[in-house]
Parts: sequence; structure tokens; C-alpha cells
Amino acid sequence: MSGSRVLGEWFLLVAVAAPLAAVGAAAQAAETTTAPPTSGDQVLVDFQVIDVDRAALRKAGMEFDAKAFETPLPADSVLPRLLELLITQKVAKTVASPNICAAMGRPAHFHSGGEFPIRIVQEDGKETVEHKRYGTEVDFTPTLADDGKLHLNLKLRISNVIADQTGQVAAIPKLEAFDLSSAFAVGENETRVFAGPMQIKQWDGDSGREVTRLVLVKATRLTEAELSAMRTARPRVAGKYDAQPAK
Repeated sequence: MSGSRVLGEWFLLVAVAAPLAAVGAAAQAAETTTAPPTSGDQVLVDFQVIDVDRAALRKAGMEFDAKAFETPLPADSVLPRLLELLITQKVAKTVASPNICAAMGRPAHFHSGGEFPIRIVQEDGKETVEHKRYGTEVDFTPTLADDGKLHLNLKLRISNVIADQTGQVAAIPKLEAFDLSSAFAVGENETRVFAGPMQIKQWDGDSGREVTRLVLVKATRLTEAELSAMRTARPRVAGKYDAQPAK
């Protein structure tokens, strides 16, 4: 069986099996009752941002259907496995995947990347310096919805420094930015997916291409035992590093 047919069959499973999986998840929920979250809970939110090469998908005779993501995906959805397959075949790549723990009702902020200074000259001739951030930035506040689901007020920004055709970065770097702002509810073990087409200027150092960017958000309430394990976890030093003075 060729790789294209395998991809096609996996993609069909996303559209066809998702409604069936929702029925199975509902039946399982009827058999297992979990306590509703409270205002003092801790919440672990997993984010995955994945770019899928649309041209490569078209060659395989496939395309993502936005209607499949109008409702949260159940726990047994095949979409995560499909994306893993696409990543191994170099058709997709992971852009960012932060995991953030936050207290219910309190805002959380995450930034992974860097910043660069920009000199600004005021009208009176005075100079100030403004620092511009780049990388992955996440802001969200988890709250408890009336139906017992977790409600997330989310702002996500991903920005990359873009080099010119010679590979050089300008004195004032240019940024390629992606912004997502949304408020939504998600149940335990459900995954909310946002998807849309966009143009990116670079793909692993190669020329830009048209992609479908997928943002997967999954929120899980942490138990007291899990919180205790996180508090007592200790980092392991992998090796010795001798810092050298800058020349």
C-alpha cells in the first residue's frame, strides 16, 4: 500500500470516526462519573501548534475540512495520531508545544523565545529603547463554566525573526507573526482545535510555502497526588558546562 493511500485513509478516519468516537465517549461518560472541578483546582493546559504542508496534502488528494473542528474532539480521536504520521513523513512539523500549569481563576503567562532592542527617537530628540519580543507567547485564564467544563480565555502569539534572501537579519529585524484570540469551553480529556491557512516565509531553512496551521488545546484538572509529584520533582543534571567569557 502506497504512502499516499495510507495518508488518505487516515484522513478519512478523522471525518468519519470523529462522530462515532463522540458516541463512544458519551457512553463511557455515562458509566464513569467524575467530580466536577472546583475554583481551587490546578489546571494543566497542553498546547500544540502544527503546520501542515497544503501542497503535499493536495498531491495525496487530501484537504482539511474546517467543519470537523467545530466541536471539541473526544479523547479517542485519531487526529493526534494522524498528525504524528504526517510529521514523520515531513509533511507537517511542530511549531510549538508548551505545557502550562495554572490555578483556576488566575491568569497565566508563558514566553519562550527572546527579545531585541529598538531605539526610538522622540520629538524632543530624546532616545528611548523598546524591547520587542519574539517566539511563543501564551496568555490564558482558566475558569469554571456553569456546565462544569473548563472555560479558557486564550491569547496565543507566535512570531519568528525573518532573514533576507542572503540569510542576513536587518538591524531592525522583521517578524512573521501569528495571533490567535478566543474564549471557549472544553471538557475533561477533550481537545479543541483551531485551523486555518496561512503563508510562511521559511520552512526548516527552505523557501516559504502555504500551510494549514493547527492549534490543539487540551485542558486537564490535576489531582492532589499529581500536584505533589510536580512539587517534589528534582531536575537531573545531564552534564557539566563550563561557561566561556564573551570575546
